[in-house]
Amino acid sequence: MIVKFDLRPAELVKKEVKRKSLNVMGIIAAVLIVLFVASSGFYLVTMTMNLLSLRDDVFFLTGDVDNLELDKRALEVEIGRLRVREKTFADTLKIMQDEMPSIEVLGAIEKNISYGMGVTRLQFSQAPTAPTVMNATAATTDQIVEFTDGLKSSGVFSDSESGIRMLTSTYSELTKRVSFTLNLTVNPIGKIGQDSSAQR
Repeated sequence: MIVKFDLRPAELVKKEVKRKSLNVMGIIAAVLIVLFVASSGFYLVTMTMNLLSLRDDVFFLTGDVDNLELDKRALEVEIGRLRVREKTFADTLKIMQDEMPSIEVLGAIEKNISYGMGVTRLQFSQAPTAPTVMNATAATTDQIVEFTDGLKSSGVFSDSESGIRMLTSTYSELTKRVSFTLNLTVNPIGKIGQDSSAQR
């Protein structure tokens, strides 16, 4: 075994040990500084990229919000137009419901009246649900039956038992004619024709 003796003065040995320890500390400090700079740079780059990405997202989302605002205004305009149209339809429907369908009644009577029959009076009621009163004459009772059956199948009048109801029927020996009075319950305009189509 070889034994070496350090014959240098103690102060020189202390300086050498101190210098080596400073070198190790410097290396550690330098490594720490490099790591700090690298991590800081990575953090700055990452944050910059995130900020740019967020800015792009904000730009696109702002565009989407603007488009949604335009769509909202367009929908509000369309809703307003549809409300006006709905009110027009509602007003028209109310007028039609309140209006007596006199043309349809006259058409049904004209279509089903036969030769030898005559209408002496036709009284329309002001109330839509009240019946129309008809006074007429016929040569025979068979004509009256045929006439009322035709009115029932026309779809203009209610198909209930009181839809077409005979009030009076009188035979005159003098004129050899039958005078009769009918109560006619008229369907609402929207229901006219439905009863006859259902029966067919």
